[in-house]
Amino acid sequence: MGSATTLANEYHERATTYSVNLYSKQRDVLAFDNIMMLKTLKCAVRVVWIYRRSQWVALFTTDLDLTVTQVIGYYGARWNKV
Repeated sequence: MGSATTLANEYHERATTYSVNLYSKQRDVLAFDNIMMLKTLKCAVRVVWIYRRSQWVALFTTDLDLTVTQVIGYYGARWNKV
């Protein structure tokens, strides 16, 4: 399967732009998601790769029913200062 970096580079070309409410603003986010089996947890996870100018971030969730925008929004809410 490869490392997270290898997969991020491979999936970058297949990424889609999503409109997500982050930090009280509607923002366009380039992301790709895939469901994979995580060996350490022995369960399926949804991995969402978010691409920025020169870097990427991988977000993980075991809730396979969440959409890409929900995963990004929930992670963003963790750092949102209300």
